[in-house]
Order: sequence, then C-alpha cells, then structure tokens
Amino acid sequence: MEDLVRRPDPGVWAGKRVLLTGHTGFKGAWAARMLTLLGAEVTGLALDPAPGPSAFAALAVGQCWPNWSRAAFPFTRPPVPPAPRNPA
Repeated sequence: MEDLVRRPDPGVWAGKRVLLTGHTGFKGAWAARMLTLLGAEVTGLALDPAPGPSAFAALAVGQCWPNWSRAAFPFTRPPVPPAPRNPA
C-alpha cells in the first residue's frame, strides 16, 4: 500500500518562487504551507480571509495586503522576456 503514495521531492521546490492564487481558502492555505515546508518562496494572491477561525490563520501561512499588486510583484519578481527584435 505504501508504494501507492508518492512523497514530494523537496529538491523540486527548494528555492522556487511560487505565485499561489486562493491561499486564504482551505486548500490554498494547505498548499501554501506544504510548498513552504518544501522550500519554496510562496506569494499568495487571494481575497481577504473570511472572519473567524480559518486554515489560513491556523497555519500562519502569511499576511494580506490591501493592494495586491504592490504586495505580489516585488516578491515574485516575474521574469519578463525580452521584446522581440524587428528584423530590418
């Protein structure tokens, strides 16, 4: 039975930057927690968490900023491909 379960390889995620949408929900909070434990730099983009107890608060996976663009892009540093050259 144990052969049916595959454990994630930490080497795959170590040092990777991950932009995770929906990290304040139940599944997203757990995904953020697991990716963080595997060594990824996780930045979440989501609505504010619902009031009251939540997986997001219990797992302490991050904080929310009112302006997501200021919060997300400096941390993720998305790679921008160079503009195509116009052959003359």
